Amino acid sequence: MIDESGNLGEAETYFVLTMFNTPTRNKAKRVLKKFQLNHIDKKEIKGSQLTLEKKQQLLSDMKKFKYSVHYIVANKKETDLFKNKVDKNLIYNYLLKFIIIKVIKENMNLPKICFHLDNHTIKVKSLNSFADYIKLQAIENNYYGDIEVMYFDSHKHLLIQAADIMSNIIWNKYERNREHLYNLIEPNIKTSFKFPLHAFN
Repeated sequence: MIDESGNLGEAETYFVLTMFNTPTRNKAKRVLKKFQLNHIDKKEIKGSQLTLEKKQQLLSDMKKFKYSVHYIVANKKETDLFKNKVDKNLIYNYLLKFIIIKVIKENMNLPKICFHLDNHTIKVKSLNSFADYIKLQAIENNYYGDIEVMYFDSHKHLLIQAADIMSNIIWNKYERNREHLYNLIEPNIKTSFKFPLHAFN
């Protein structure tokens, strides 16, 4: 499950892409659905709309199941990638590639790898080309299993909402120096790429 925080324009300093994964999807969905029913009055759990207290409660609830987080954070002020009117879908693809390759290499034994994304992230005309891009990355890294790329309305997909929450927490660490919640999820963070690297040294 993949979602992002920040934007691909020149506003703000950081853009974050996050992949959320859990081996117990049904249990995770039950926990997230229960939180949704008990703590919010909307159809979708959005990290940017939750109070600190509710985020803490959600993270506490999520201790009931295993999950992992992979992310890349880009400092937009330190690369020309965001300044030269490069197509936003190309930027998205380029940054996500780092995570995808890492995840594929760690799961070479699986016959199938699934990537679920919010369908509002990528322009409709780019959906097929994006799926082909991911499959090409798999082949280039010697993975010949089945790659499934699917797009969902995030308000109908609780695990994409979980990716949004993780992404928002990570974005707040870099953009606003709010590290408390990040520290709570840090044990579950398996990958953290920084782009460009020199901007974080």
